[in-house]
Amino acid sequence: MKSLSVLTGLILAVLLQFPLAGSSQNSTFQKVHNLLQATCGGSGCHNGSTATFNVTLSDTAFYNSIVNANPVNPSALSSANKLVKPGDPVRSFLLRKMAHGISDPLDLKQPNEGLDMPYGAAKLPDNEIELVRQWILFGAQFADTLVDTSLINAYYRDGGIDDTYGQRNPPAVGTGVQIYLGRIFVRPASETEYFIKYKPDFGSSTEVTKIESYMPQSSHHFVIYSYSSGADVNFREGLRGLNEGSSDDSHAFVRNPIATGPGLKTYQLPQGTAYFWPENIVFDLNLHIKNTNQDSILATDLYLNVDTQAAGIAEHYMYTRTVPDLTISIPQDGQVHTITAIASDTNEVRNWKIWNIYTHTHKYGVGYEVFLRNSDGTKGDMVYDGNYSYEGNYPVGFYRWGPEVTFKYYPDDSLLDVDPRNGFIHEARFLNTAGPNPVEWGLTSDDEMMVLGIQYILGDSLVSSVNDINEGVNAFVKVYPNPNNGEFTIYYDLKQAGQLEAALYNLVGEQVINLTNGQQPVGSHAQRISTNMLAPGIYILRSTLNGAENIQKIVVSE
Repeated sequence: MKSLSVLTGLILAVLLQFPLAGSSQNSTFQKVHNLLQATCGGSGCHNGSTATFNVTLSDTAFYNSIVNANPVNPSALSSANKLVKPGDPVRSFLLRKMAHGISDPLDLKQPNEGLDMPYGAAKLPDNEIELVRQWILFGAQFADTLVDTSLINAYYRDGGIDDTYGQRNPPAVGTGVQIYLGRIFVRPASETEYFIKYKPDFGSSTEVTKIESYMPQSSHHFVIYSYSSGADVNFREGLRGLNEGSSDDSHAFVRNPIATGPGLKTYQLPQGTAYFWPENIVFDLNLHIKNTNQDSILATDLYLNVDTQAAGIAEHYMYTRTVPDLTISIPQDGQVHTITAIASDTNEVRNWKIWNIYTHTHKYGVGYEVFLRNSDGTKGDMVYDGNYSYEGNYPVGFYRWGPEVTFKYYPDDSLLDVDPRNGFIHEARFLNTAGPNPVEWGLTSDDEMMVLGIQYILGDSLVSSVNDINEGVNAFVKVYPNPNNGEFTIYYDLKQAGQLEAALYNLVGEQVINLTNGQQPVGSHAQRISTNMLAPGIYILRSTLNGAENIQKIVVSE
């Protein structure tokens, strides 16, 4: 019997040391629950006296009662808040009730959202409020230990570098939205890159005319990606670091990048143009931060102010493309190496009217030029010189790599016309002075990149008539006539079989006609669509072929 007791004790000791899978023991959530029990579980507070928020419940029961649960407060509920919304501290009412406006947009909306908590007592220490925020920011998971609590405690105990912006005024009600990401903490002499899913919940399809980003100087880059249709379900909520595993890297599942750099950056789109963000859009926000200080922890954040208008107002939609060369390899031989690549699209059916051009390398980049490409494949005119400051309109004399890269913008009334079948030739120069031998493509600042980025609207058709639509067309659908008063036809030509999805939407994002959805054979296709059942007005045709998306307006006339 004695040996059995000893064995039982050993088994219990092992179980206590190594918790069962799914247990919250020692997890960030357990620390949050313990904090709330100690702070909010007193007599007359949230100790079972209220059914809406009872901190004395078991871990599992309490977790299920707050995560993705609706708040009782009508104002918070009407603002799409949850008690805890994984990955979104700003829309987590529990945090906003206890945050006392901790240096970001967490203030309660008074008088409708009630009193700050804990009721009748001083606010919690900043590091304890930060614990709750970081748990939510990293996805509000039950059993994970993603939050580095030692980093938080050290920052609020010993101090650090505050590279945050403080609260920024959002767009006026009805004119746009504000997106906030933070705080994010980075250890001394290190860098981190995060992704986070974000669904803006506009309520309908929306046009975006302006984006202002407020980014810390420590930022390496920030990119707004949108997920390919349905791909977001493969990734968890909350901040995902690249060091968590390859399954957290979404680069292969996103598109339409809009990149910004440190400081205040403004994308004021040309008159009559807009980004089109459909109602069901899901973003993957990508933030890369580097802390160059050898001794201090860095705290940083990010604000985006997005100006919006109803779908259907813009005359043209703005498209974005980044064209990387993933094959770069720069030996450590003390020589400058030039790498040349082509950016073109023989599947386009309309010309590009370029609004801006930018480039991107890491620290071994020493030059970057972009040329128009002639029809015979030779270089044409230079349209971008990385050694020139387009912001200041003077030659800098050296290439500003990384977040300091120069952007070239064309005036609203003279966008650059480019035949996409020819496209561009872009050349980057690299000097590997201290990196590995060789330096190759990679995501950290010790790796290297070569990327050309453009933003453009679609201009004139590249075909002379509807009968010529099959020449050089693969990825996009052609519509004729447009406007129409009862019927139109969609044309597309496939050089290889592909999955085509095409549907017509009204301006509130409702699908009104499903045109086609399925595998399409090689060859030329034409499909007549009746619009007799539709009210006169503007509609949106969205078509996707093998992952390539096209968005265009369809006008149904009287």
